[in-house]
Amino acid sequence: MKKFAVVVAVVLVALLVWFVVRPGPEPSAATASARAEPTATATSNEARAPLELEHGGAPPAEVANTREAVATKSARQPLEAIVRLVDERTDEPVPFFALEIVDARHERVPATTDAEGRVELADAIDTTLYFAENLRAIDRIQTRRDCLPTLVQSVELAAAEFGQGVRDVRAPVGPTYRLRVAPPAGLALADLTATLRPADPRQAFDSAFADVRDGAPPWVRFRASARCLGGGPPWRLELATRDGLWYGAAEVPSNEGVQREVVAIEFAPRARLFGTVLDDAGDVQGGFVRIEREGASFASADNRPLFGLLAEDGKYAIRCAPAGRYTARFHAENHRDFEREIDLAEGEARELAIVVARIPRNELVQLEGSVESTTGSFRGSLDAYLTPDAQDLSPRRAQVSWGVVGGRWVGAFAFEVPPVGYSVRINGADLIAVEPQEQHWSAGSPALHFVVRDAQAVGRLEFRAVDPRGAALLDFSVQLTARGEVASRSTQAAAVDGVARVESLPLARPIEYRAFAAGRRSAWGECTLTDDAAKAVVVELAQGWSCEVQVTDDAAGALAGVRVSFDDKLAGVTDEHGVLRASLAQTPTSARFELDGWTAVDASDYSAATGRFRSWLPWLTLSMRRTR
Repeated sequence: MKKFAVVVAVVLVALLVWFVVRPGPEPSAATASARAEPTATATSNEARAPLELEHGGAPPAEVANTREAVATKSARQPLEAIVRLVDERTDEPVPFFALEIVDARHERVPATTDAEGRVELADAIDTTLYFAENLRAIDRIQTRRDCLPTLVQSVELAAAEFGQGVRDVRAPVGPTYRLRVAPPAGLALADLTATLRPADPRQAFDSAFADVRDGAPPWVRFRASARCLGGGPPWRLELATRDGLWYGAAEVPSNEGVQREVVAIEFAPRARLFGTVLDDAGDVQGGFVRIEREGASFASADNRPLFGLLAEDGKYAIRCAPAGRYTARFHAENHRDFEREIDLAEGEARELAIVVARIPRNELVQLEGSVESTTGSFRGSLDAYLTPDAQDLSPRRAQVSWGVVGGRWVGAFAFEVPPVGYSVRINGADLIAVEPQEQHWSAGSPALHFVVRDAQAVGRLEFRAVDPRGAALLDFSVQLTARGEVASRSTQAAAVDGVARVESLPLARPIEYRAFAAGRRSAWGECTLTDDAAKAVVVELAQGWSCEVQVTDDAAGALAGVRVSFDDKLAGVTDEHGVLRASLAQTPTSARFELDGWTAVDASDYSAATGRFRSWLPWLTLSMRRTR
């Protein structure tokens, strides 16, 4: 009996241990959400929710996505990983932000942060979080394209970094605005779209787009690419109905973070013009339709030319046009220009079908040319560039095609063009010499002929870039210029697998280079190649910003001694070539150019009136004119 009692006791202890440590049933989605509530309460006091919306303000589909992501957790491991998304610049939580989470099957699962910026991962495992909201559409960023690659698209998360708490994940987030707006009669907030662009009409080359969201109050958040808008401050926040018949706007002071001030916008009626563009053979054309009122100017906020980009099926639409009389224009290569006067009334949606007539073949001429190398063996990639003398015609490009003629490789190119004058040049890979560098052609001229000087030996350069710690950089570019000729020749190469290679470089001639990458200072240098062996160059690119400024007079002559300031701090003066190479720790927002007796003139990438940049290209060319 004693032995039996001992056995029973051992069995009871084993059963008790099993009961305590046994795995419980898999929790439901509701249980998982309830378990997360204490964490949400604890974290809600750490940072204020950016919009202070009612929980009912989230679009139902977004809430459903969040719950679905929570419900799809692994059957093998309890859900423990909770992420709170915060703005990388302001550390504010980001509510109702669309994400994609890589699950245990390595598939992207859609999810959306809740009203406090949180989302629960399907499994507490190593995963990748994609900022899907930033990737779903493309804003029109023309002037600061180098800014876009600096926006992080995803982040890798390790399960070991979570523990039992909430993990803050910093993400590039666009500006957010709260609205005081009443949609036109019969329409809802879902019928509105938002656009953000520079308020200065002379700088309004960029646009960011977003949808208006329901809430208390209504609000709108743009994608992170809105932070790359040129110009400003201020910026112009525009609302329009999707049919383009109502429009309203207001200025906002910033294009970053959550703006606390409510933006009040009222609507006024507008017009819409739409239709298709075909030629007289029924073929779809490409390009854009332009309409403008008398006196229209890109410097005007109220009377600017308006454009409608053609889709693949030839359809176009110009929305939110103020009422008035317009001239509609369309231009296509080798077609008659289209021009027609039209009247648009408030609230009118008018259709205009555009048919452009082809120029008869007997009114066009053939511009032909050939390319041959010194050795007769060259057949590398070459392009012929055509620049018309007439300003109403567009530049064109054609690739040189190669064939064997008399045992030698001969290239050919041809254009079918209206009978006006043209300048033609041949550009090849790297810096291989082509002579002459440019030729002029007019109707009746003989065929053009170019020679590739490939008999002389050429050299090669291989560039690698590192940061100040010596770590390799994979994404960078180099610009090379060969001096010592009537016209300098330049080429550019981007790194592939961390190496930028440039072939066919002239020997015994100074070659200047500039290595650059988004968000980093440039590295300038010069080298002279002596043989055909590849020469390795390692450049250091620290974080920051660089710009090469060239200042000329109105006759394109170099201006030395120009004082150049960025953000009101003197960066230096231009040298005898009118050049200043400036590097700063961070990107400036304005510039100033001063020379006694001279004043700056507007450039395509710089506004002399405001001092604001229109472009963030690594080169800034500026002209000045005498004032006395």
